[in-house]
Amino acid sequence: RPTTTAPALAPKKYSPKEWQTAVLFTGFAAGRRDELETLAESSGWDVRSTVGSTLDYLVTGPRAGPSKIAKAQELGVCMIDEDTFLAMVE
Repeated sequence: RPTTTAPALAPKKYSPKEWQTAVLFTGFAAGRRDELETLAESSGWDVRSTVGSTLDYLVTGPRAGPSKIAKAQELGVCMIDEDTFLAMVE
């Protein structure tokens, strides 16, 4: 008796129009934060200035403040480092 299997689906690639990603950078020197924000915006990300329920990623630098980290943890926001963010936008 023949069995049918669903065809394997290729992983979906997302363009900036197909997903919305809100990001906040904290703990970086002002110049570096500006560079990261510009990179995020040019890649279609939504740069935020505060931690809130609609934030997707908190990118933490070497001097990230404990209050933003605590708020992100409370809201279940994904926290990543600079290298992880850079890998996501490449």
